[in-house]
Formats: sequence, C-alpha cells, structure tokens
Amino acid sequence: MSITKKELKFFNHIDRQEITNLKLKIDFPYKEIYEEVEPLLNNFVIHRQNDGGGKWKGLVIRGLTWDRVGDPQPQDKGLVHQWQFEDMLPITTNYFKNFPCWPLEKIRFMLLEPGGIIKPHRDIYSRPKLFGNINFCITQPEGCDFHIGNEIIPWKPGDVRSMNLWFEHSVVNNSNERRLVMIAHQTKPVTDERFIKIALESYSEI
Repeated sequence: MSITKKELKFFNHIDRQEITNLKLKIDFPYKEIYEEVEPLLNNFVIHRQNDGGGKWKGLVIRGLTWDRVGDPQPQDKGLVHQWQFEDMLPITTNYFKNFPCWPLEKIRFMLLEPGGIIKPHRDIYSRPKLFGNINFCITQPEGCDFHIGNEIIPWKPGDVRSMNLWFEHSVVNNSNERRLVMIAHQTKPVTDERFIKIALESYSEI
C-alpha cells in the first residue's frame, strides 16, 4: 500500500481542521473485549480525583505500568511503554498489536461510574489535532452524554472515533450503568499508511 503526496497533504490538512471528531471505518470487537476485561473492572484505579470525583477510573494495557492512568510527566521522557496484560487480555492485546496505526503509545481502558461527571476540560492547547487520540466505545448507557464543542457525540458500542481534544469536552453519566471505553494515544505525527487510507475514506463519507 502506498499513498500519494496529495493524499498525505490532505490528511495533514484534515488533522489541523476544527473538526471535533471523525468516525472511523474500523471494526472493533467490543463484545469480546468486554468479556475479557469484565473480571478486572473493580480493579480500575481512580483518574483525576478532583475532576471525576473518584468515579472516573482507568486501567492501562500499554504504558509504563498498569496503574499509571494519568497524564505523562516530564520525568517519563524516554521511558518505554510496555504491554501490561498480554496473558489476561489476549484478544484485546492482539487487536491493538494489529491495529492499523503504529506506533501507538499509551493504550488504556477508561470507565465512568453511574452518576459520574467528567468536568469540561481540554487536553490539547496549541492547535486543533484530530489524529492523536482514538476512542473505542465498549458500553454507552442511555442517559450518558459525551459533550465536545457544541455537540453531543452519538456514541454506540463498537464505534471508533478520532477525537479532537483541542475542543473542550465533558461527560455526564446520568445512568445506572458504567460507561466503558478505550483510548489510544499518539503524540507523534501519524505516518502509518493504512490509517491514513482509512481516515481519508472515513472523511469522504461525512
């Protein structure tokens, strides 16, 4: 597979646009992944206590350690991310090892308990960046809303979306069920031609 200079230029153009999200044409085996991780849900660690009120939690499957769900720190520079649960989560691990966007960096499960609120915040401040944060929906309870910019994302289990976290975003879980997603991070420019092709095809259909 190869992409043209024109395709790459357009991909980079899309990356810098003020687009809140892009639903990607990628299959995601959310049911199988949920069955694998379900026994671990009560072991998730609290993420941003002051933001999520203790109801926003995570579990890292690729990172420095399984419980380092928070933001990167300056002292982390140069440290190598490792797979954390290859034996316990083989379907999940193999899916991401073969995901058409490498090199991915940190990959984690993120869970919002019933009644949980993730306050409005931004994760990127310099400029819009669409292709740096990919979200994978596993469960999406009715009554749980993901706000970004002036939109509410119509998430459904199995959806895969590139999220432009330059926009302010928040989540409110007014349901009696947990919301469970996965997030894959990429801070370096995306060069994987497989992903570029998928992104361009997905963008052409909006």
